[in-house]
Amino acid sequence: MYPEHEQQIGKLARKTGFSQISESAALMPMVRLVPRGTSASADAYLTPVLREYLDGFFSGFDESLRDLDVRVPRVEFMGSDGGLVGLKNFSGLKSILSGPAGGVVGYALTSWDEKKKQPIIGLDVGGTSTDVSRFSGHYETVYETTTAGITIQSPQLDINTVAAGGGSCLVFRNGLFAAGPESAGAQPGPACYRRGGPLAVTDANLLLGRLVPDFFHKIFGPNEDQPLDAEASRKAFEELAKDINKQSERETEMGLDEIVYGFIKVANETMCRPIRALTEARGYFTSEHVLASFGGAGGQHACEIARLLGIKTILVHRHSSILSAYGLALADRAPELQEPSSTFYSSSTLPELSARLDKLASCVVDELQAQGFPSDKITTERMLNMRFEGTDTALMVLPTPNDGDGKEDFEAAFKRVYKAEFGFLLRVRVLVDDVKVRGIGKTFDSLGPSVFAEVSDPSFERREVGKDKADATHSTYFDEIGRVEDTPVFLLDKLDVGDEVRGPAMIIDDTQTIVVVPGARALATRRHLYITLDQDKEGDRKE
Repeated sequence: MYPEHEQQIGKLARKTGFSQISESAALMPMVRLVPRGTSASADAYLTPVLREYLDGFFSGFDESLRDLDVRVPRVEFMGSDGGLVGLKNFSGLKSILSGPAGGVVGYALTSWDEKKKQPIIGLDVGGTSTDVSRFSGHYETVYETTTAGITIQSPQLDINTVAAGGGSCLVFRNGLFAAGPESAGAQPGPACYRRGGPLAVTDANLLLGRLVPDFFHKIFGPNEDQPLDAEASRKAFEELAKDINKQSERETEMGLDEIVYGFIKVANETMCRPIRALTEARGYFTSEHVLASFGGAGGQHACEIARLLGIKTILVHRHSSILSAYGLALADRAPELQEPSSTFYSSSTLPELSARLDKLASCVVDELQAQGFPSDKITTERMLNMRFEGTDTALMVLPTPNDGDGKEDFEAAFKRVYKAEFGFLLRVRVLVDDVKVRGIGKTFDSLGPSVFAEVSDPSFERREVGKDKADATHSTYFDEIGRVEDTPVFLLDKLDVGDEVRGPAMIIDDTQTIVVVPGARALATRRHLYITLDQDKEGDRKE
C-alpha cells in the first residue's frame, strides 16, 4: 500500500473514533488491496474492544507495567502466529487465534523429538469446540484465512476448528444422531450442571461412567456448591431414548448405553474430520502421526479418536488441561517485518531480494537485542511470498536445508510446497509479492530429553500396576465390551515414573479425566502419559 493510502487509513481511523489500526492490518506493507481492506476493517472493529479490556487490566497495576523497558516486568501477549508480542503491537487481528495458538506451542515444544521427527497431530477438545493442528518440526502458518465469512490477511497458525466439544448439544434430528454445532456454553451448560441446560457431550460421558462425580469439584448449581447431577442427565437421555426407539425400525429397542454411546461415536467422528483434512487431504498418512491430546475434555476421547485414525501413540501432558497457558509461558518472542516486492524471481533479481531480506533481518535482530536477548538466543526466518505468473494464489515460502542442496533456494522451496498443496506445477515465471523476516528470541534453554528419548532409554524401568493401586473403581461403558463395573480409577499424582496402567482404566487429576480403553497401555513419564494402542483389541483381550 502506498504512503498516501496509509495516511488515508489513519484519517479514517481518527474520524471513526478508532485509536489505532494495527501493524498487521494497515501498517505492514502487503499487496492485494481487497483482503487487506477487509483485514483493516476487521481490525478496526476488534482493536478498540481489546484496548478497552487491556486498559481495565492495566488500571490495577503501576503505570510502569506498560513500559516496554526490559528493566521492569514485561506484559506480553500470544499472537495468532504462535509468537509473543508486546502491548504496542498487540491488536485485535493478532488475537483471533491467540488461545489455540498457545496450545499449539505447548504440545509442539513438549512432544516433538528432534531425532525421531515423527509428525504430531494436536487435539484440543474444549467446552464448545475442538481445535486441530499439525506440527512436523516447524509451525504451519497460513497468511490468508476466512473467518466468519471475512477474508483476513494476517499470519495465523494453521488451526482447524470444528463445533464439537464437551458442551456440544446432542439431538436426534431427521432420524440421525447429531452432536453440535449448537453448544450449551458455560451458561446454562450441560444438563448435569444443575442449571436446566440441554443434553451435551459431557452428559453422555457422565452417564457412560467416563466422568466420576466424586472426583469433581462441587461447583455446580445456583450457588456453585453442588456436585454434577447424573440423575438430570439420565432423565433427559431416557426421554430422548423413548423418541429414538419410537422412530426406530429395529426389531429390538436400543438400550440406554447404546444410545448414549452412539452420540459419543458421532462426536468422535466429527472431531476426526479436521484431522483427516490436515493429513490425508494433503498427502500425509494419518497413521504415521503421534496424537497429542489436551484441553479439558481431550483425555475422554483421545484413545477412541486415535483408534479411528489408526494412530498408535498418544501423548497426554501432565498439564494438558491448561496446555494453552503452559505454551504461552514457553513461547518465543517473535517480531517480524514485511515489505512488498512485486518482482519476478530470477538470478538477476535475487541479489536485490537477498539484500532486502538482510536489511529486514538486521532490523528484527536489533529489536530483539534491544529487548535483552543475547545473540546466541536469536534466530531469523527469511521468507518470500511467491506465486506463479497469472495466478492469484501466493504461498509464503520458508526454504529448508533440503531445498537447493543446503543453499537458500526459494524457487525450489516454492515448487515443493506448491506441488504438495495442489499436485501440479506451472511452466511460467514465478512472482515475488512480498519479502518477510521473522525474528525469534528463545525464552528458555531446554526442556530436557523428549518423552520418546526417555522411554527408549535402557535405564527406564516399566512396572505394570494392578487394581490394588487404584484409588477407586467405577462402572464405565466401553465400545464392544459394554459395562466394566470395576474399572479402576487411578490418581495421576500418585503414579510414579515408570508405572504402566493397562486399560480398561481411568486416570484422573484435579482438572482432567483420561480414559484408557481396552487394548491401551498408559505409561507415566516425567512430563507425560505415554499411551500406546494395540490395534488388535481381540488379541489383547484373550491374553
